[in-house]
Amino acid sequence: MNEGNLDPGTLARQFYACASQKASGRLVLERADETLTFSLLDGRPVHVSSSLPGDRFGRWMVDGGRLAEAKYGDAAKRAVEKGIELGQALIDAQALNDATLAKHRADYARTLVVDRFRLEPGTFRFEAGRSPSERSFQLDVLPVVAEGFKKHADAAVVQRILGDREKRYFAVRGSVEDLERTFILDSEETAFLRFGGRAYNVADAAELSGLPLREAGKLLALLWTCDRIEDFTPSVTEFEARINEEKDRARESRSIDLGRGPPPDDDEPAPIAIEIPVAARDYGRPGPDIILSAVDDYLAADLEQTAIGLGMDVLVETHDEGELERALALSSPLIGVNNRDLKRMVTDLSVTERLAPSLPGDRVLISESGLSAPAQLARLRQCGVRCFLIGESLMREGTNRQAAVTRLRQARSD
Repeated sequence: MNEGNLDPGTLARQFYACASQKASGRLVLERADETLTFSLLDGRPVHVSSSLPGDRFGRWMVDGGRLAEAKYGDAAKRAVEKGIELGQALIDAQALNDATLAKHRADYARTLVVDRFRLEPGTFRFEAGRSPSERSFQLDVLPVVAEGFKKHADAAVVQRILGDREKRYFAVRGSVEDLERTFILDSEETAFLRFGGRAYNVADAAELSGLPLREAGKLLALLWTCDRIEDFTPSVTEFEARINEEKDRARESRSIDLGRGPPPDDDEPAPIAIEIPVAARDYGRPGPDIILSAVDDYLAADLEQTAIGLGMDVLVETHDEGELERALALSSPLIGVNNRDLKRMVTDLSVTERLAPSLPGDRVLISESGLSAPAQLARLRQCGVRCFLIGESLMREGTNRQAAVTRLRQARSD
């Protein structure tokens, strides 16, 4: 791409292409009010000029407290009298030395690059050519590109680049360490990218890394335009690895929360199915829980068929009407309805009550989450639910777990 309309995505792509190809020439950014021309040497800006009259660099230094007004006035006068550039006049007047002047020029160029990511109409073109004759600074531009993109790219820009992103899986091209150095990423951004190439979608990775979902979208959109990430479809192996990681996190959480020594035995499953009168486990074969909020239809079907081929039963977990409709397109008769909103972490039994009437007779509805008392099970029996998946509340019972199971079974006779 050598020319096009000016927007955050195309500008980031062009700067990245110049940097990665170590291109030399001129990058011209045109807007109605001003044209900026960046001279590039081996992919790095080394000079910038503006179509506007006057000396904006000097005023920028004064306004930012980098240069006293009096020194600026003396240098401006000297520049006019001797017919020299302001920077040289500042050095002649010993107001700045060469190194300090170059640093200020690079900082000024940085503000201009960041500003060009604002959502305003414009065009760009790159004119490849020989090494520029003027070299007043040297700017490592990709961290600046990242700053400008993340500052000015709004939700519409991210949507245009990525589409619906929350449930997408991604993989990093190259290493996370290289991206961290290239774009100067913070610890949360780096942690987020380390979930790439694994069975964690964008929303999962954002939550676990502590990076706000909005910022995760901006980071992915930036890296997508720079060809540093790609779509990824996790295999069964990746999902098995995630299951083990989730178990490790659960054990750590229980150990911290309970504060009563080591976590439960690894051989003892955390979730326990309560049969009223039939439980999912009575089908005789263990199997995976496919959470439809975390996978697309293609991956869900692939996982289901793989599990069935291994002789397993599959529980398909849903949270709303849309996911229930998707679940009914699969083969498994076991349909889970999770009463917990995974985004707001709010539990509401009315989710099961609302979805239960839509389940055809050849499917088995299993209500999940928020179940700890016989009265709750009795309530859901009123809408035809006979199977319940109960884990967290039983784990909290510790050594009293069997007594808790006995109490819950009372819902059968109440």
